[in-house]
Amino acid sequence: MKTALSLTSIIDGVYALTALHAATRSAGSDNPTGVASRPAILCRANEKSLRRVARDIFGCVLIDLIPIVSGSNISDADGDILELETAQGYEPADSGLFRQALETAVTAGIFRVAWLAAGEGELARRHDLDYSRAIEAARETVGGVPKPFRRNAAYYA
Repeated sequence: MKTALSLTSIIDGVYALTALHAATRSAGSDNPTGVASRPAILCRANEKSLRRVARDIFGCVLIDLIPIVSGSNISDADGDILELETAQGYEPADSGLFRQALETAVTAGIFRVAWLAAGEGELARRHDLDYSRAIEAARETVGGVPKPFRRNAAYYA
């Protein structure tokens, strides 16, 4: 099954969340959240760079969803639509929820990169957690996929 994501839609969502952050940041005091101002990449003047970051994050999503993903169009550098195809036996029970989880993962990944670049490690960690939760939700829509086997650090001690 193919699932398509629109870069324009994802980036519009990033702009909306950035505006919400700016509005809540300026409400009531100079800086109620204690966070830095918006990272430069999160503005329309840098949309080309933002699209590149979104495409890179989509690549991370594809890797994190192995073995669910059997193909994608990620090498189509000029397209607005990012597609992935699920492998046989991994069709999502709810395709809308699957697509939303993918969009959320890409959006969270964009914010993670932006806030890391701005030196806001705590905000970056929060978005990293959102990314992980979205990937887990995508896995759950296909009935759950075992996570790769990893030995804990104590095994090597």
